[in-house]
Amino acid sequence: MMEKGIQPDMYLEHTYGMCKGGRLEKAQEIFQDLLIKGYPLDGLVDEALSLWSKMENNGCLPDAIAFEIIITALFEKDETDKADTFLREMISRGLLKS
Repeated sequence: MMEKGIQPDMYLEHTYGMCKGGRLEKAQEIFQDLLIKGYPLDGLVDEALSLWSKMENNGCLPDAIAFEIIITALFEKDETDKADTFLREMISRGLLKS
């Protein structure tokens, strides 16, 4: 990458290092987490929700930041019922501090 003039960021370097070290599953978790957080920023909420389901089915639990991004995006799309469901799940997992 650097030979092509691309400066990798911390996440990319970390993910690449995991791949090289044979930790592909963990690298995939990190990459998917980044996509879940990035999709809604570009208006791709449905794609984020689809990936969210796949991650949870594989035992990978999104963090509080991912929840916050999804909940905000759902409210912005006027999908308040889905946003409420995610908010309740976030609370039940102990990810929302009062």
